[in-house]
Amino acid sequence: MALNHEIRQGSVIQGTGPGALTVLREGLSVIIPGLDAWYRKDLGPAVSADGIPIMTAFQEIPEKCRIYDPNLQRVLGVDFFAVPPAQGIDFSNKYTEYINVSVFPSWTICYNCRTLTRLNEKTRALPFCGYCQEKEKKKRKVVQVNFITVCEEGHIDEFPWHQWVHKSLSPQCSGDRLIMESSGSGDLSGQRVTCKSCSSTRTLSRTNESGEDGTHLSKKLDESGNSFTCSGARPWLWEATDCSLQVRLILRNATNLYYSNQVNSILVPTINSEKHPLDDLIDEHYTYINSQLFLEDNDFDKVARAVFYSIGLAFKSYPESEIAELLKAKFGDHAETDVIETGSPHLAIKGPEWIALNTPQENGLLRVREVGYQGEIAGIAKIHAVPTMNKTTAIAGFSRLLPRPLDLPVGKRLFRRNPHLKSSNWLPAVQYVGEGIFITLDEEKLQAWEAQPGVQHRVAKIDQNLMSHNRANPDEPNTPRRVLLHSLSHLLIQQLVLEGGYIAASLSESIYASPDMAGVLIYTASPDADGTMGGLVGQADPTLFEQVFERALEAASWCSNDPVCMELGKDGQGVLGTNLAACHNCCLLPETSCQHFNQALDRALLLGDPTNPSSFFGFFA
Repeated sequence: MALNHEIRQGSVIQGTGPGALTVLREGLSVIIPGLDAWYRKDLGPAVSADGIPIMTAFQEIPEKCRIYDPNLQRVLGVDFFAVPPAQGIDFSNKYTEYINVSVFPSWTICYNCRTLTRLNEKTRALPFCGYCQEKEKKKRKVVQVNFITVCEEGHIDEFPWHQWVHKSLSPQCSGDRLIMESSGSGDLSGQRVTCKSCSSTRTLSRTNESGEDGTHLSKKLDESGNSFTCSGARPWLWEATDCSLQVRLILRNATNLYYSNQVNSILVPTINSEKHPLDDLIDEHYTYINSQLFLEDNDFDKVARAVFYSIGLAFKSYPESEIAELLKAKFGDHAETDVIETGSPHLAIKGPEWIALNTPQENGLLRVREVGYQGEIAGIAKIHAVPTMNKTTAIAGFSRLLPRPLDLPVGKRLFRRNPHLKSSNWLPAVQYVGEGIFITLDEEKLQAWEAQPGVQHRVAKIDQNLMSHNRANPDEPNTPRRVLLHSLSHLLIQQLVLEGGYIAASLSESIYASPDMAGVLIYTASPDADGTMGGLVGQADPTLFEQVFERALEAASWCSNDPVCMELGKDGQGVLGTNLAACHNCCLLPETSCQHFNQALDRALLLGDPTNPSSFFGFFA
């Protein structure tokens, strides 16, 4: 990263991607640039028409920095993925080790004299206060202000200090010196801005409020009644677009400033009906072959020739034509388009994963094993151990203020100025190696259970609360089976933490819920190429898992916050009322473990509602 500061490579994918703010070691707040600024290789000085030396650069992503996942590539409509730049990723190309960030916000305050000043664009470190140096001959460092403005389209800008204090979109006062003072009140009404030139003064009261008729900042900034709207600023792309939405104040370190639109995919090998002797060797060199397919535009004859001469002696026992046919059988859908232009791509990814996880196999990329489960747990149809899995996590956009699904074209436009260039057809991603436990439910029992009016009535409440707050995902509706599987997943993760010695943040879930799917994968993964240590897979043994399951249900039967938790579950609780009988004491997990923002949970679906037993029966009751 720029300025010799470092952040974890995975953090760029999980919440500090393009358009996000992060704080460096010295307290400097910066914004992560768009993908146009990644992997910029300098060509050296060039001379422009007017004779002024300038530097030219172009984007080049070395093969070492690329990731391939055919299933995810098709769904997201990209040629490949690229890991965030990091030290040591490619020693021959130093430009792969950093990202040039920009300082944001640029307004600063001196805590001694309370003067507000603005940094220039070239500033890369927090300076000393000019006013204190001039008046007191003392060096006092300034700090960046905590307040910025955002809109629902993802734009972000400086707070309009001059306009706000002068109550006008076009103030007549030059406002040479503004100060911001704090009173004893800890809220925004205690923050007062004053112009020393004209003595205008105003607090920041209610600038973070919004209602059905708009935001207070947009409606009340100009006392003449003119609305203050979004500037369309996208400082991570060094540009602005047209936007007329209203804006609101937000803290620069607020948790709702940036929601990464992550898409997870398990690397699924192609399963042939007749296994070829070279299948395992091809899987071993999966990344190389994928890169050749990209470079040769899916010309299987050329790729077969490259494989024949570049990889192992085993290939030389077969003619190139046979190798080409084998590659086409395994990668023939590589060039097909299956891009989801609207909505979430998650369901398009889940189909191939569901088939692979239900199919016992020994593959270098994915190992799925039967564990001898004989139906000991009523309602659980199948348990598979997954000793090896490769997971790709990509980001395809972000949202602000509220987490919400984005159409793929919208998400891609948030990441770069021109997403339509062929050379820009990639997204950031990281790849992990891990292990997991895959569980499926008894479909016949599930259909009888989810047909109950009482069950449908409870889930309808969740849907209503989600939709009323614009939190619903139209591509992953909260059906009874989805809420049941999601709640079961959380309870099992909590119990596996106790049984296996994991921390909750190290375990994750993948929910498979559709008319054709009813299962959950609980897994752990590491960026280390050797993967994890096998402790989770060990819990898939039927005897051990039965104990884990029984203890999880026992824990679900009584929350330490009951009867309050169960009673609140009748109308909704948690964030915006999007959970029923589920709270921090019984069901909620760390944000890194849950793909659904800890919403749409209800443990009563598993065991029933003890306050009204006749309304419906729990799936595991």
